[in-house]
Amino acid sequence: MLSQTGLSELRKNRSHFDIIAMMLENSKSGAATYSLVKHTNISFSQFKKYIFTLQSIGLLETREEEGRRYYRASDKGLEYLRKYYALQRILTLR
Repeated sequence: MLSQTGLSELRKNRSHFDIIAMMLENSKSGAATYSLVKHTNISFSQFKKYIFTLQSIGLLETREEEGRRYYRASDKGLEYLRKYYALQRILTLR
């Protein structure tokens, strides 16, 4: 089991691929801005950069409802997650 210090170290050393996977995972069934920022543990300015990129390359879809913006992983985003998890399994085998 990881200590709090160990968890902090993991969070500090996340790659862009890890953050993208976290955002896509948390948006599989739709998520608001605050929810994604909170669950990925990134700043709002980082969030804006990731959202722009993910939308630009088609990994994330956006919809507006009652004045709020919601994000959902696209089919391409779900494919990214499948490949990300497959690679994680390969890399953790020893």
